[in-house]
Parts: sequence; structure tokens; C-alpha cells
Amino acid sequence: MLEGAAICAHIAKYDQSIGTFIGVNWALGSAVIEHCGSDEQKARLLPGCLNFSKITAFALTEPKYGSDATSMESFAVRATDGRDGWILNG
Repeated sequence: MLEGAAICAHIAKYDQSIGTFIGVNWALGSAVIEHCGSDEQKARLLPGCLNFSKITAFALTEPKYGSDATSMESFAVRATDGRDGWILNG
């Protein structure tokens, strides 16, 4: 993980938004899957997250509750209108 941090720091010298994107994808997305995910989730999700063919997401706030994660109400459902994707309700 230290190598990833060094890469992010180097990239952020030139473009902080890309450095932040990479850091969030690695540290907040992939690391959570690595430490808390099931073996099936790790095998299915981590390779794509680490090569950026899959992008992780992180919910920082809720409209009525701010950053109180225990009160989170937002959720995602698969699109049913023929598109390949997800719809986030929050």
C-alpha cells in the first residue's frame, strides 16, 4: 500500500483531482473490500478495482443526516430501462 501512496502523492503534484480520485479508489474502496469483503467479493471485485476497470464509490454524507453512517438511507438499484448501470436514490 505504501507504493500506492507514493504514486498518488507524485500524481497529485501535477493534478490533485486525479491524485484524490486514485487515493479514494484505493484507500476507501479497494482497501475496504480487501479487509472486510468475503473471499468471493475479493476475487470478483479487487482485480477490476486495482486496474481501474471498476471504480469504487464512497458515500460521504446523507441529505438529512450528514456523515452519520448509521443513518444512511441512500441505496443503488440496477437500471431497469435497458441501460447497463445503476441508479442511486440519494
